[in-house]
Amino acid sequence: MERLLDEGLGVSRPLGIELDESALLRMDLGKQAEVVTKLIGGMTITPNEGRAELGYGPTAGGDTLWGQHQDYPLGTLANRLPPDQKPQAPEQAAPTADEGTAREEERAMVAAAIAQLARQSLKKRKAANAA
Repeated sequence: MERLLDEGLGVSRPLGIELDESALLRMDLGKQAEVVTKLIGGMTITPNEGRAELGYGPTAGGDTLWGQHQDYPLGTLANRLPPDQKPQAPEQAAPTADEGTAREEERAMVAAAIAQLARQSLKKRKAANAA
């Protein structure tokens, strides 16, 4: 209808006629609340957008879309295990010879560093006691 009015009245872009259709969509308060509740529950609009539709002000946390904990994407549900099966823990591969050697070397380096720190600490204590 807006396009037809634009053409009929010779209004060209970037100008145009836009009609306020909200009066055409008016309904009783119960029906409005039902529609807004379904839109919020379907995560189509935020609670604050729904409150604005009903003429109420915003509320804290109302700009967030809320879903229920049990709502999952369909792809996730298709890949889940049946309720009677438990997920298996991934098997950890035994360390290879190189990994085992690297771990031993790392442990030896840590032990050497701890021993060096202990010697330095002992020297400082002796020097403090001697003074």
